[in-house]
Amino acid sequence: MNAGKYPSGKMEKCNAYVRDKPNDALASAPAAPPETKPKVDVLAGVKHVIALNLGLTDEEREELSVDDVVTDGSNRLGMDELDRVDVEFGLEDEFDVDISDDEFVKAGTIVGLAKVIEAKVSGSSKK
Repeated sequence: MNAGKYPSGKMEKCNAYVRDKPNDALASAPAAPPETKPKVDVLAGVKHVIALNLGLTDEEREELSVDDVVTDGSNRLGMDELDRVDVEFGLEDEFDVDISDDEFVKAGTIVGLAKVIEAKVSGSSKK
């Protein structure tokens, strides 16, 4: 070390000043806001996952209606059972939730799926 660089006692005074003086900048800093989940546009996310899994173009995705049925092969989207499972897994990955087959079928429509996911994301879902 550079023991001989500082005159005797000066370094000790400096250390005492730094050690004993409160850090006013930290003491007066506002507390960090509590961590919150960002708001997510769930309906747009559901439409995006459906469009991605069905191979829809951007125009076709924009034409998706919230009332489009997602549970049977006779729907306007032409989803079969495999498509439904792909969409279900895609939604689970996208929103980090678990959706049972029954919940998916009961939801029935795009807006129904969005409501199920919103409930799960907000933590109000009961399993």
